[in-house]
Amino acid sequence: MSIETGFGAVSERFMIQFDDVGYLLENSPRGWEVIEEVDGGDKTEEALLSALASAAREWHAEIAEIASAASGQFFDDQTVEAMNVELNQELERTGYSHL
Repeated sequence: MSIETGFGAVSERFMIQFDDVGYLLENSPRGWEVIEEVDGGDKTEEALLSALASAAREWHAEIAEIASAASGQFFDDQTVEAMNVELNQELERTGYSHL
């Protein structure tokens, strides 16, 4: 499963899930970077996807915090929720809205 979780032209990230590992990748000026690697060896497919979704949500909150510090603007919870829109839509589309 691969889920795109972008926020307009600002960023682009993907969650890619294999049988035994999952990755949260982000496209940066240097190319694609692995933000988080989730070991799925002892997890069900759904548990691995849940861990990846949590990692993506945590990364969105961290990005908002970093952007606030770098720009002097304050990005609140609504900004983070806006960043989660594509993630939530794709989880819902694939039957995993409960994650």
